[in-house]
Amino acid sequence: MLQLPAIKNKEKVAIGSGYLAIFFAGHSINALTTPYYQMTRALDPLLLAIALTLPLIISAAISSQVAIISDKIKFKWGSRRQLILLSGWVAGISFSSLWIFPESWGDTTLLMMLCLVASVFYISSCFFSINIKCVTFETRSDNYQRTLVLAFASVFERIGSLVYFWLYPLAKLPIWQSVYTGVQVVGSAVGLLLIAGFATIFAFLCQEKTDKTPHFQQLKQAKLTFSNLTPDIKKALTIILALVILKFGATSVCSSFDYYLLVYYVNYGDIEAGSHWKGILSTSFALFGILLTPVIAYLVNAYGKISILKFIYVISSVAGAAKWFIYTPESEWLIILDALLNASSWVAMSVIIPALLADLSAIHHKASGYQNTSYFVSQHNKVLQFSLVIALIGSGTLLNLIGFDASSGTAQTESSLFFMRLILSVGSILFSLLPIWLLTFYPSNCVNHSQLTGNLNK
Repeated sequence: MLQLPAIKNKEKVAIGSGYLAIFFAGHSINALTTPYYQMTRALDPLLLAIALTLPLIISAAISSQVAIISDKIKFKWGSRRQLILLSGWVAGISFSSLWIFPESWGDTTLLMMLCLVASVFYISSCFFSINIKCVTFETRSDNYQRTLVLAFASVFERIGSLVYFWLYPLAKLPIWQSVYTGVQVVGSAVGLLLIAGFATIFAFLCQEKTDKTPHFQQLKQAKLTFSNLTPDIKKALTIILALVILKFGATSVCSSFDYYLLVYYVNYGDIEAGSHWKGILSTSFALFGILLTPVIAYLVNAYGKISILKFIYVISSVAGAAKWFIYTPESEWLIILDALLNASSWVAMSVIIPALLADLSAIHHKASGYQNTSYFVSQHNKVLQFSLVIALIGSGTLLNLIGFDASSGTAQTESSLFFMRLILSVGSILFSLLPIWLLTFYPSNCVNHSQLTGNLNK
């Protein structure tokens, strides 16, 4: 059973709501655009990827500036609440607007408008995501309790996973006049209720940690750069961010083919059936993630973050090999095994990686005397956004290279289906083994700090 962090109940509600808002902002676009704009409206996968990645690039490029602006607003107004509230509603409204474009529009006009509205969405999401994470990271100062806070937040991300890949099947229910109407209703509900609504709850209930550092000194320290960090922190941060790129960028490129295989290989081109099984896969991931979160949190506090992270990557490499046999016709229910083997790797990304970042922020704070949580959060956010760019462009490019054609429906070539299976399996193995090698270089100082503070607070 998950051990709850020692914080007030309203803070728990705030953290749960905030991380649900972050989750739906980060995952819902792909959950709807792939089956709707690509598979149903037959937009070119590469052009669609470009239209959605340009906004991501802009958002990633300004992440550091967003952190500085957010800190200045906090020090001026004494709170991040107003910024979270405003940016949350801008993100929610812009997300809802992504699904209102008429079916009569040509591809060029549609892609241009998707790019424009997505830019507003991703930039506003960048603001509220960074600020929510900053408040959460600063909730507790000791490593043991901080891990529990992040594990608690991770459970709500897994709860979001129970829902998000059912969005398109929900939009296709007979109660709607058409799939176009269904996508509009579902998209508006996600934007206004699940993104803006949960961000609003966080803004009203969160309890920010006050910093007694003089105002002018904090503003100066808000401009922390990579070159100002100690060598150990630089090395540790570089490795952490590399792990994020490998998981959300490289591995996501490979894992994106599971959806295509479920539709075009396992279910012979039936988008509705493939989306149904993708929903089952995502739900299984979420359920196993919820069950594994307290286990991983316990193991991390007992044996250390790096050791458990390496162990999880070993399991992921085995899971990659299993994908070759799982994603085959007449074997649909085996996807639950895929979820079981891979769920821990996503829990690691939402519990262990943020905990390591929070440790680095704490080490820097102890050494310098200044709180710079926003810098570490913004660097993580920047790399995460660029990783999503890699995933979108990479998957779109590979789809075109292997000969995939959405307009051909069920008539996909045998070679394209073979390469989908190869990329999904071999790529997953490769990008699980590489992180194990990288973690052998993680600075012992940072590991010792994490383990020591954890053990002292047990």
